[in-house]
Amino acid sequence: MKMKPITLAAFVGALIVLVCSGCKTVSMKDINPENRPNARLLPYLKPIVDTNNVQTVYTSGTLTTKTQSNTTGASYTVGSSTRHFGQEANVYSESTNTKSDTTFYSDLRVGDVQSIFAKEVEQNIVDVNTASNPRGRIVLRLNGRASDSNEALELVNGLTVGLLCLFGMPNNFRTEELDINVAIYNNANVLVKQYTVAAADTETTAMYYGYKDEDTLRLAAAQALKNALEEIRVMIQRDYDQIASKL
Repeated sequence: MKMKPITLAAFVGALIVLVCSGCKTVSMKDINPENRPNARLLPYLKPIVDTNNVQTVYTSGTLTTKTQSNTTGASYTVGSSTRHFGQEANVYSESTNTKSDTTFYSDLRVGDVQSIFAKEVEQNIVDVNTASNPRGRIVLRLNGRASDSNEALELVNGLTVGLLCLFGMPNNFRTEELDINVAIYNNANVLVKQYTVAAADTETTAMYYGYKDEDTLRLAAAQALKNALEEIRVMIQRDYDQIASKL
């Protein structure tokens, strides 16, 4: 017996909802670094993230559409866009004969970098009990990033309308690689030590045990950063005497 088109459409719609709702969601527990303090903590250093640098690396931006009427009453639309990710907030403005609607995209990964770095430094690297007398600052920058995904899996799941996902087949594997630089300066603005480390992480988009595609990308970026900072934490402990003597 043939399935009626409306019944088939309803089935496909329900399946899509089921597939999307069956994924895990990212929590702050997934984002936060582990509490593994060095045996010897440095005097307090203020953690600073070069936000403009991080925003540039993650290419967050805006999407603008303008509608303008000419003297004859006709109208035309012009627009521009850049890559974006994450939450959005709309801003609307209007002037004579011109209407502009701009969407600003706030990349969640930028906030994650700030949060992860501050917690990593204050939990694991410096002595927060000496925060009233900081001996300098510790600065994070991103030298670059690379992303990869498995488009073949997405194609297969698309052709089967997501049925294979119901049986545990992943929809995608998202890999993020970050190259980060951490520099330590004393109060005289003299560079004491710097480290450059590249690290990567791969997360799974899937039902039941995986995340939504957007969440997978965010989590892979956060975990790659934590992996890199963990390596740097070990190197800072190794160089403790050299660093502490110059602060």
